[in-house]
Amino acid sequence: MKKNDVLMLQPIYHVCNKSIEGYNIFRSDHEYQRFLMSLSYYKYGKQTNRFARYLQLINEFKAPEINKTNQLVNIYTYCIMPTHYHLLVEELVEKGIEKFVHMVETSYAVFFNTKYKRKGHLWQNKYKKIPLTSNNQFLHTTRYLHINPVKSRLIINPKDWKHSSYLYYISKEKNPLLDDFTKYMSLSRSDYKEFVEKYLDDLF
Repeated sequence: MKKNDVLMLQPIYHVCNKSIEGYNIFRSDHEYQRFLMSLSYYKYGKQTNRFARYLQLINEFKAPEINKTNQLVNIYTYCIMPTHYHLLVEELVEKGIEKFVHMVETSYAVFFNTKYKRKGHLWQNKYKKIPLTSNNQFLHTTRYLHINPVKSRLIINPKDWKHSSYLYYISKEKNPLLDDFTKYMSLSRSDYKEFVEKYLDDLF
C-alpha cells in the first residue's frame, strides 16, 4: 500500500447497472435529469409523495420539503450513460443501497415504459456492488467513471458530458445531489483535473 493510500473506515461501493440488451434508456436531457433528480430524492428513503407526484408539484411551484431524517446513502460520484449508470455511494443504514437502488430503478422503469408504451424489464440484471476500501481506490474509480463517456466516443473531454459529476470535482460549483467527496481526495481540484486529463492522452 502506498504511503498516502488511507484505508476507509467503511467501504464505499461502486454501484452500476445497465439496460436490457444494451437498450438506450436515456434519450434526452429531460430523461437524464429525471434520473438524477430521482437519485437526489430517494437517497433520503421513502417519502410521503411518489416521485412522479413530487415532480408534478415542482412544476406547480408547490413541492414539499424532502424528509432528510432517514438518509440511506451518501452519493459521491455519478456518471449516467445512454445505456447504463455508475455511482459511488456509501451505505448509511442496513440494506440502504438495496432500498435506494430498488426505488430509483423501479421509478425510472415505470416512467420509461409508460412514456414509450413498452412492457417488461428495463434493467438487465440485479445491480452490481463493488466495495472500495481505500482513498487511492476511490480516486482511480472516480476517474474511471468520469472518463466513461470519452472511452465510449461520445465526447472528447469529460467536462463536456453534462450527466456526470466531473465538473463538480474540478470546480467549486456545488451540486445538492453530491455529498462531500473531498474528504476522500488526496488531490486538489486542479491536480485532479490534471490526473484525469493525463490519462486521456493514452486513449487517442
